[in-house]
Amino acid sequence: MPTEILLEWKGPHSLLTDDTREYFLPPEYPGVYLWCVGKQDSFLISYVGRASNLQKRMYEHIFWMLGGRYDLYGDDHFLEGAPPKSEYIPSFKNLLTDFVKDFSNRSSLAYRNLTLYTYFWATIRKDWRTQIAVESAIIEQSKKLNQPLQNDRLSLRPENSPHLLIRSHFESNTFPGALSKSIYYGFGVETT
Repeated sequence: MPTEILLEWKGPHSLLTDDTREYFLPPEYPGVYLWCVGKQDSFLISYVGRASNLQKRMYEHIFWMLGGRYDLYGDDHFLEGAPPKSEYIPSFKNLLTDFVKDFSNRSSLAYRNLTLYTYFWATIRKDWRTQIAVESAIIEQSKKLNQPLQNDRLSLRPENSPHLLIRSHFESNTFPGALSKSIYYGFGVETT
């Protein structure tokens, strides 16, 4: 019998305006998070992550994105949900010959990327392996539903995972449709 996990998703959150940034405060607890793209009535999952401290991890993401450490994408990914196609690919060489050289444009693109994502997070007070399994289950579900994922590598394959039944509850009526159904994940179970 699978272990049931209920994810109580908080969001949608944004970094677009001063008002939305004021309320952008992930908890200092372990959990999973989503970065979504597309229109509010049809959010698509672009990035799935897990963290031992959601607030610290989001701080790292913001710091690294604005500092040229992450791939940067064009408006077609954010506004239309097109597959991610990098306009900037991070590396030590590219940081100096591209990001710093064209800092005004690249930093503007990094800021635009950061403010066009819609963010959700849910705490998981389970062991680390279960957290990794939940992240992997959401990635697997998103791949099956053709979400425009940036990260599609599983940290824990289904055959090595605890047997889980993952249900999502969103505090808002706007959420990514890829998580509207329950997800079964783990040894001997097909994800749905």
